[in-house]
Amino acid sequence: MAAALFTVATEADAKKRRPQPAELALLPTTVTDDVNLELLGALEAELDRGARGLYAAVYSGDALQGRLKGSPQEAGSKCRADLACLVRLGKRAKVDDVLYGVATLSNNGVSLTASLVNVAKGRLEGTATFVLAEASEAAASVKAGFSDLFRAPYPDAGTADLALPDLVALSAPDLAPLPPPNRAPAPDADHGEPAPPTPQSERPTAARPPADTGAAVSRTSPPHEARGAWLAYTGFAVVGVGALLAVAGIVPGLKSKDDYNQIKPDTDMITAGDLKQSSYDNADRANLLWMLGGTLAAVGGALVAVDRFILADVTPSATASPTGVRATLRWRF
Repeated sequence: MAAALFTVATEADAKKRRPQPAELALLPTTVTDDVNLELLGALEAELDRGARGLYAAVYSGDALQGRLKGSPQEAGSKCRADLACLVRLGKRAKVDDVLYGVATLSNNGVSLTASLVNVAKGRLEGTATFVLAEASEAAASVKAGFSDLFRAPYPDAGTADLALPDLVALSAPDLAPLPPPNRAPAPDADHGEPAPPTPQSERPTAARPPADTGAAVSRTSPPHEARGAWLAYTGFAVVGVGALLAVAGIVPGLKSKDDYNQIKPDTDMITAGDLKQSSYDNADRANLLWMLGGTLAAVGGALVAVDRFILADVTPSATASPTGVRATLRWRF
C-alpha cells in the first residue's frame, strides 16, 4: 500500500513540474552593495548544485565565456534586468534558459534575487529571493524558494525521480502473485482417480513480472561543444577553394592584358588577329575562374554564418519504455 501511495504521489508531482530543458547559462551575480561575499558564495553554490541536478548542462565561468565569445560578467552587467537583452544573450550562448541574480544587503546578511528567463519563449519563467544570515543555512534557504524559481523541486535525495533515471516505480498491485493456472486435476497414482484439488492457501505462488506501467526513461545527451562544427569546417574549406580559384584567375587575366598590349599600329593583321583572339580567350578563362571563386566564397561564407548565427544546438535524446525505444532530435532555429 505504501508503494502504491508513493507512486501516485510521484506521478502527480511530475505532472505539475515544468519539463526541464537541456541547457542553462548561469550568469555571474550583479552586486549592487558591499555584501558579504562568503554568504553570497554559499547561496550561489547551492543554486549551482540544484541547477546541475535539473539540467543536462549548466554553463558558467570559462565554459560560458567560450560560448559567448566574451566576458559573462560584462554581458550580464550590460543586460541587468533587460529581458530582451537576456534573451539575445541566451541565443548567443545557444542555451534554453538564462539564470541571473542581483545581490543586495539585508538586515541580517545578504539578499539574492534570482530570475530565470526562458530563451525560446522570451519570457520570465520564475523568480525568487533568498535571504541568508548564516552560511550554514544556505541549503535550507535555496530549497525553500527553489520551486518558485525553477518550477521544480530541489533535486536532492527526497526527489523521487531525479537521481535514479533507470528505475521504474512499481505499485503494490503489480507485485501481486499470479493466480493459479486452470489445469485439470492429475490422476491419483494408486487409484487412477483425480487427486483432490490443493487448497488455495497451500499452493505455491510465483512472482509475476512487473506489469507494463507505461513508465518511460528519458535520456538527453549532454551538449557537445563541437556539435554542428562540420558545417563551419565545410564552409571554411569552400571559402578556401573559392579563394584559390580567384587567385588562379589572375594568371589568364594578366596574360589577356599582355596579349592585347602587344597589338601595335604596325602589327600585321594575322598577328594582330591571333593576339586579339588569345586576349579574348584568356579574359574568358579569368572571368570564369573569378566567377567560380566568388560563388564558392559566398556559399562557404553562408555555411559558416548558418552554423555560427542561425542554427542552435541540436540535442539528441532517447526515450525507452517497455514498448520500445524512441529517439528524437531537437533542433531549434
